[in-house]
Amino acid sequence: MIRIENLTVRFDGKTVFDHASFELPDTGIVQLQGVSGIGKTTLLRVLAKTLQPDSGSVMGLEGRTVSFVFQEPRLLEWRTALENVALVSDRETALSLLDRLGLSAESNTPTKNLSGGQKQRVSLARAFAFGSDVVLLDEPFTGLDTENKHIAADLIRTARLAIVVTHEPSDETFLNPQKKIRL
Repeated sequence: MIRIENLTVRFDGKTVFDHASFELPDTGIVQLQGVSGIGKTTLLRVLAKTLQPDSGSVMGLEGRTVSFVFQEPRLLEWRTALENVALVSDRETALSLLDRLGLSAESNTPTKNLSGGQKQRVSLARAFAFGSDVVLLDEPFTGLDTENKHIAADLIRTARLAIVVTHEPSDETFLNPQKKIRL
């Protein structure tokens, strides 16, 4: 169990979390929902340890590897889709994941030449190629049509633990989360 206890996070005098406490399961899909600006991305950043909270603690992630899919793809634009994914894995795994996400034909295309939805799928492939225990996904369906949302959701369901941020209630139909948290 992952426990968030008395989490407080402030930005420029604005309190995003004020002594928030809740638990997340060790496995499955957790969907974080809420309106824009409520703190969904902030919580992911705290879980990834890229943001230090003002106070409080996160327990249960010790010794676990974490990968992150950001709202906007953070790819090396001058590298190909395959090279971006293979940065964290071997070529075979990278090719397999690109194929699974419908990107075989684009594997040797520089990411600067891909569409937004294709870049998002490369980002998903890279996060899963890393082989982490926990995958944090911030709006992973951005730029994806319905068919590719289904394909991406199938991959997300393979994670030991996926914590998915979304503000779209309809994304629940793709994810079938074990737990939903409304922030």
